Amino acid sequence: MGTNKGVQYVEIQGHKINLYRKGRDTKGYLFDVLPKVLAVVDEEEIQRLQDRDYCKDKFDLNFPVITLSSKNGHDHNGYRRYYSKLLLGTYWVCKEWYDTPAQPNFEMWSNYLFELRDRFNN
Repeated sequence: MGTNKGVQYVEIQGHKINLYRKGRDTKGYLFDVLPKVLAVVDEEEIQRLQDRDYCKDKFDLNFPVITLSSKNGHDHNGYRRYYSKLLLGTYWVCKEWYDTPAQPNFEMWSNYLFELRDRFNN
C-alpha cells in the first residue's frame, strides 16, 4: 500500500472521503463520510458495519457503526449510544467514537478507508 502520511482523503469510486475530522466534530464528520462510504460498498459490507463483533474488531467500538434497530438511539439499558438524527433517514450512527492512545477509533477508521479503497476501486 505504501505510505499514507500526509494524505487528507481517500478516493473510492470517484467519492473523496476525508480521513480526518475538523477539530472534534465527530458527528459532522460521520454524517459527511458515512453516506459516501455506504454509496460505494456492497450490501455485505453494510451488514458488517451493523455487526457488533466486526465493529469491535475493526474499530474497537462497543456498538455497531450503524444500526437499523435502536430504540431512538439508545442501547438495551436506555443509554444513548447513537446520535438522535438518522443517517439517510434510515440508520442510527454510533456516537461512541474516541481518539485516544487507549482507544484510537479514528486511526482504525482511517486504516479501514484505505482498505475500502483497495477493495472497491477494482
